[in-house]
Amino acid sequence: MKNRVLVLMATFNGEKFIEEQILSVINQSDCNISILVSDDGSKDNTLSIICKLREKYNLDLKILSNKINTDSFNGNFINLFLNANVSKYDFIALSDQDDIFVRYKFKSSIALLNKGNFAAISSAVETFGKSNRVLIQSNKISKFDYLFEGAGQGCTFVIRAKDFLLFKKFCIENLEYIKNFYYHDWLIYLFFRANEKKWFFYDKPLTKYRIHSKNNTGDKLSILGILKRLLKIFNGWYLKQIIHAITIHNLSKPKVNHIKINFLNLFFIIVFHGRRKYSDRSASLLSLFSYPFIK
Repeated sequence: MKNRVLVLMATFNGEKFIEEQILSVINQSDCNISILVSDDGSKDNTLSIICKLREKYNLDLKILSNKINTDSFNGNFINLFLNANVSKYDFIALSDQDDIFVRYKFKSSIALLNKGNFAAISSAVETFGKSNRVLIQSNKISKFDYLFEGAGQGCTFVIRAKDFLLFKKFCIENLEYIKNFYYHDWLIYLFFRANEKKWFFYDKPLTKYRIHSKNNTGDKLSILGILKRLLKIFNGWYLKQIIHAITIHNLSKPKVNHIKINFLNLFFIIVFHGRRKYSDRSASLLSLFSYPFIK
């Protein structure tokens, strides 16, 4: 019996790439695909293209309008998390509007999840467009790495539906806290790890990740990508997200496991509980100097 996969796809003015991405989704091997789209008020032909593809291929595809109103891709995905009916599916996958899934992406991801009884998986990506390289996430999980970094690009995630249900319930109950957390994929990893769910990092690319001028994150190894990251570190933005992550962690854990937010705890977490190289973490430590100003 084929696995049933629900793909949560966020769209906004994606007419240039959306058809290629949807075709790569529906052509996945050995699984039954359904798609739930949340559109953030596209002004181009994105929705028209989606509807034509739905009719042409007789797709199981539904469209939501985004009612979270945070004016961000995160709010668009949160809208999907809140409204996705996952009860009849085996797995949940995330999709941007401009990438391409390799044909065996879901089949391979599900096999790896089942092999180790993992709750979720993320994988490397092969970039194309303005940059061509393979981006691999470190799999060196530490006790609290999830408090200041995610598990890679959300478009690589495949999640067991039964575990996603717990995440959805948490989102509904804590909407005011999560809707302003910047990265939806970091939020998922944060919740899963805080709740001791097993996560698998796969070092082979199963997604072709398009790099172009309108990427929200873009190529983190490019000069522009590095400059964007450094700015977020030095202006206190990144530290705010860490503090927000700790708050969300505390909401999802019993009080006995709560983490106190203070300078020493933040220093300890950054130094000893990251997956990144120590050279990367040293830059993060500099952001702690902004701590007295953002509490």
